Amino acid sequence: MSTVRHVTVVENILKANDYLARELKSEWDRSGTFVVNIMSSPGAGKTSLLEATLPLIGPRGRPLVLVGDIETARDAERIEALGFETVQITTGGT
Repeated sequence: MSTVRHVTVVENILKANDYLARELKSEWDRSGTFVVNIMSSPGAGKTSLLEATLPLIGPRGRPLVLVGDIETARDAERIEALGFETVQITTGGT
């Protein structure tokens, strides 16, 4: 016989994340910084999209690419090869 349990959620567990996101957005708005967040499954074409669009922006736009990769720095290396600054975050499988 299985037991049914009900859990009542009394607080958004991502509350701190939501707060930080609002604060960052406010700061970027104040400084006139344009931010784009591109997320999708591995192999979906995110890096290829950046390789095609960053040259159109050029260095005058001063783009910085923050690359989150599970295990390698390959995507960051591809962007750096185009002459654009990157910051690599290797997430170690998560």
